[in-house]
Amino acid sequence: MRMIRGCVWGMPALVAGCLNNNVTVTTTVTDSVGDTSTTDSSGDASSSESGTEGSTTEESTTEGSTTAGSTTAGSTTDAESTGDTTDSAGDTSDGTSTTGDTSTTGDTSTTGDASTTDSTGEEPPVCGDGVVAGAEECDDGNVFDGDGCSALCVAEPIKYAVISSHPGGSVAFSVFNLLANWLETKVTRPSLGVSKLYPAVSDHHVYVLADVGNEIHRYDMYSGEWQAWALAPAVTENAAGYLQWVGDGLCMGYWTVDFVHCHDGESWRTIDLTINPGLVSAWDPVENQLYVKTYKQFGFQVVDLDTDEIVRTILDASVTTELSFGAYAQGVFYTADGTGIYRFHHENGAKLNTMIPVVGTKHTGDFHPTNGKLYVVTDNGGNVQSLIEYDPLTGAPTTLPKTFTFSSTSASLNLRFQRSAKKK
Repeated sequence: MRMIRGCVWGMPALVAGCLNNNVTVTTTVTDSVGDTSTTDSSGDASSSESGTEGSTTEESTTEGSTTAGSTTAGSTTDAESTGDTTDSAGDTSDGTSTTGDTSTTGDTSTTGDASTTDSTGEEPPVCGDGVVAGAEECDDGNVFDGDGCSALCVAEPIKYAVISSHPGGSVAFSVFNLLANWLETKVTRPSLGVSKLYPAVSDHHVYVLADVGNEIHRYDMYSGEWQAWALAPAVTENAAGYLQWVGDGLCMGYWTVDFVHCHDGESWRTIDLTINPGLVSAWDPVENQLYVKTYKQFGFQVVDLDTDEIVRTILDASVTTELSFGAYAQGVFYTADGTGIYRFHHENGAKLNTMIPVVGTKHTGDFHPTNGKLYVVTDNGGNVQSLIEYDPLTGAPTTLPKTFTFSSTSASLNLRFQRSAKKK
């Protein structure tokens, strides 16, 4: 049995125990009534009122290979009605209550129950509850536009990508507006010290670990505001590591330190690893699994975040340079060394060279969560980096008309796209 160490600050302790089944592969309505009530004995009709949070709309134009478009940072929908509103028990919102039954003298009575279920007998889907149902194309647990799933639960292009460098310095990271030809906004870190960890990116926020106070802060990509999020656990540190968004919280780890800490929105827990971990990880939102890259090796270890069990370990040849490249999508894990970028089957570890052209050792990549393509930022000589789009269906890389200018003093880069707020 594997031991899991937990640490909590001011919150109930979360205790977890599980078996660690390691596998190493070496490659060469219920009938729901939900009464809302139709009419009471006096004939008064009931109705309901609903609305979604709104904000502003931003329009931007793209250049080069991108397409002009606009995005809405929020939308407002009001459905207004008059009359008394009722909840699912038939209670009216004006403070009085009725069961929908009217009585007369004697032994006779009438009942006026009505249901809001659809033709299948099930309650209609609610956009924003994190559950994809009915005609919803997506549901990321919120009602914001511009994050890959609209306020109406329709799939849409994401708006932001984040590139960070290590060491970070005074500029924490750069936020790029994808709908404006990767327009860059350099975000300066407040007085938090120099973080050793690459930031995590969710649907709305960028998370960084502050050396000052050992606290995680987050930056709102829409409002530009910073706020404290949670106290980080006491950890065995190293020179570098990562934060990884995992749908409802964060995981964090340092290279060569054989465990990760994960926060579920309430408390931290510790998950032991059986590998020497590298600089980065990736998250599979379908299976809710964390892919931790091995240090100076083509390989990874997979952790089930629902059970905290290690479900798979893939080991391959060693590499000479440790890079911050780890991306996962559609059953494939992507990683790199100074010679190229490689894809590995998530179960059997079958290896394939993507033939994406790279120069030097300063390159990173991530999968776009809605168009299914891998984007790579790679050296182009000096302090200039190129942007390459790779289609896994055709195996064809395309160099896009976009370059970046990250200083040569940055040891490595890390690219992360805006991610859904909920696991799928």
